Amino acid sequence: NSQPKYKVIFITDKRNSQDKALESLISKLVHHDYVYQSLLILLFTWSLLLLGISLTWFIGQLSLRQQSISVLSYILLLFILQYLFFNQQQWLEVTPIVLVVMGTWLLLLAYQKEYKLFLTALNYQTTSNATGGYSAPPHAKTNAKASFNEKPTIKSAIKSKIKSLLSNKRVKSVQTKHSSFFSKEKTNPANHSQAYSRSELSTTTENDSEQTLVIVESPVTHDISTTHQNSVENFGRYQVEGVLGKGAMGIVYQGVDPKINRHVAIKTLQLSDDIDSSEFGEAKARFFREAQTAGGLSHANIVTIYDVGEENHLGYIAMDLLTGAPLSLFTQADKILPTPLVYQLLIQITDALEYAHQQNVVHRDIKPANIIYDDDLFKVTVTDFGIAYVSDNSHTRTGIIMGSPYYMSPEQILGLKVDGRSDIFSLGVTFYQLLCGYLPFEGESIATVAYQITKAKAIAVNQRNTNLPTSAMRICSKAMHKDIDKRFQSMSEFKLALTNALKRDFKISAN
Repeated sequence: NSQPKYKVIFITDKRNSQDKALESLISKLVHHDYVYQSLLILLFTWSLLLLGISLTWFIGQLSLRQQSISVLSYILLLFILQYLFFNQQQWLEVTPIVLVVMGTWLLLLAYQKEYKLFLTALNYQTTSNATGGYSAPPHAKTNAKASFNEKPTIKSAIKSKIKSLLSNKRVKSVQTKHSSFFSKEKTNPANHSQAYSRSELSTTTENDSEQTLVIVESPVTHDISTTHQNSVENFGRYQVEGVLGKGAMGIVYQGVDPKINRHVAIKTLQLSDDIDSSEFGEAKARFFREAQTAGGLSHANIVTIYDVGEENHLGYIAMDLLTGAPLSLFTQADKILPTPLVYQLLIQITDALEYAHQQNVVHRDIKPANIIYDDDLFKVTVTDFGIAYVSDNSHTRTGIIMGSPYYMSPEQILGLKVDGRSDIFSLGVTFYQLLCGYLPFEGESIATVAYQITKAKAIAVNQRNTNLPTSAMRICSKAMHKDIDKRFQSMSEFKLALTNALKRDFKISAN
């Protein structure tokens, strides 16, 4: 043997416990039973780590199955290399590499999932000129999945979507607001017109939170002229006294039933034969659904429908001409109502919606603008059942998203089937806003708001308004829980929580 030989002498008194271990270590050295790490091995380890991280990025375009195979193959390669180096008495540390690569891959998978949801939400932003609706293309899920396999297409699609959002920030209302939104006096027609003018000015500057979205499968733009409606003198037995306002699909008139001298609001929709589009058909169906659903409800806190019919190619709904103002006027931090009053009004609303739910009617568009508050009577009235859903209707289509973005429940955002608990979420958002003057979920685009509603946690309401009792945070949090099974399961349960809190925190009876 040409290798040099060394003699090492250890002197010990064998009193220390390490002395026994020393003998075994010397034996391993003599028999070459050891491994070591050279500088070259350390550099090679870092190279494998960077290669693994790069691999997880490049395989992001593959399917989940292909990604799994790639990652497992790379890990198997690491252990093979470790075995080969081990036979050369060199140690390749692969455990940190495996942990980092697996962690990076799982993070990228989570990113891809959120990215897919974001892209799907962007696909909902196609604007329709007539109704402000947004169209989700057929087989949206399939297209979204396919888009992940085409990275350049994704980038160009996002750029075009963002440009579209920037150029179309405003969302037009798909429904004509009830005349009661704009009425303050019931006996003077002039006062009604003046009240509407002021409210209309403020309504046109509202943000997306006060707009109702209808996302259908195939939007078709159309232009419905309502100028010829101005000359209408009567609808059935109702005489027209004036115009209260104009909406996207028709005009709201103030009218009177001369036989009993009852003043009414008359909501109209053009039914001309020359209008033929699936979107208009949806609007027409919603128009008469409002009469059908609200007309079948009889409750002190739900708007009364008196009549429905057609006159001169116009569909019309005659309803109660309410006094008061929409609660949307009290959703600014400096204009909020007293907290005990908000609790009392919410109790009335829960009572009305509990009755509606018992009749299998889900409102689906609960928000401050659709609730009228009469400060003289200390009474609220729930209005605008235009997109209400009859839960036992077997003909109801799925995959159609309706509602106002900031007040939608997660299941509405995702286009899932809704029930009364969806109204509970929307009412929870309304309660939150009336208590502090801020929305719990905000964003610069509807896509951002959709993400906030489905994923983000809202700031506690008592952090927005420090004067609120703890019951406000507790009730809002439960009503707005993202898990539908962890919310209040009925309006009566919601109402009971409000009633108990009102008694405990303010010493006020609900009655």
